[in-house]
Amino acid sequence: MCTDAAFTFTLDNKHREYNRTKEKELRVILDVSFGSITIQRGNQDKIATIDYSEEEAAKQKLYISYDVSHETGTLFIKLKESTHFWGDDNDRNDRNRHLDIKLGSAVPISFEIELGAGNGDIDLTDLKVKDVKISTGASSVSLLCSKPNPIFAEDITIESG
Repeated sequence: MCTDAAFTFTLDNKHREYNRTKEKELRVILDVSFGSITIQRGNQDKIATIDYSEEEAAKQKLYISYDVSHETGTLFIKLKESTHFWGDDNDRNDRNRHLDIKLGSAVPISFEIELGAGNGDIDLTDLKVKDVKISTGASSVSLLCSKPNPIFAEDITIESG
């Protein structure tokens, strides 16, 4: 696989922006075990703008990578909780961990979203949605698309636990 650009970051830096280059489509893979997410349209000149916030005491690990290969960009975001068993952990409040993702509308986007426990606010309005797969556990997810999709969506799959 030919890689044009690859970036990996941990929680130290909580803001990322990816400018559009030669991408003709985008694949977004989002794997969040616990917390809240917002996905919406952002600046058309950018592929993505990502902001993450959490309380300092929280112990989640955030991994972000972006790779462009054969004119397809792949944005991979993984937010996993530190390993500990159930208890009366007061830091398990999803309002303390929020991931905000703004995506450009210039290229078709395929979504693979897994949200374990938490809240999701997903607004696909004005994005070119090629396909969507959303899988949730103990989550509350709001999915909005207030205008017709500008392109034909090949597949939409929603699974809820």
